[in-house]
Amino acid sequence: MTSELAATGNSEEFLTVPEVSKRYRMHSTSVSGLCRAGELPGAYRNGKGRGHWRIPVGAINAYVAKRSQQAA
Repeated sequence: MTSELAATGNSEEFLTVPEVSKRYRMHSTSVSGLCRAGELPGAYRNGKGRGHWRIPVGAINAYVAKRSQQAA
């Protein structure tokens, strides 16, 4: 995790798709789709080309809160 923070110059915590899936009980395909669609600001792929997604915790929390408000 430390190397990810140093690489981005950001102190925010990042999660992988499997971590988001488990923590927020979402299917991994849905999480990846949200990243591709730009619904999770700050999400990026590490490495070259088709690397693994890194998702800011703040972005996923904001998305979940927005969805909760829409459902209510």
